[in-house]
Amino acid sequence: MAEQTEKAFLKHPKVFLSARDYKAAMQLSENLRSLALKGLHYFQTFEDSLRLSLLFLLL
Repeated sequence: MAEQTEKAFLKHPKVFLSARDYKAAMQLSENLRSLALKGLHYFQTFEDSLRLSLLFLLL
């Protein structure tokens, strides 16, 4: 995502909260959390495979 799009995406929960649309704010927050966890899982998987590759190269 472009930086400006990311900033706009992160502002949406605040907009929902200020409009007192708590259900929409909760749903968006859950989606953001899920996306962050998927990113962490991808990073961990990539990092583990990189470590294994380096280990095999060094042996």
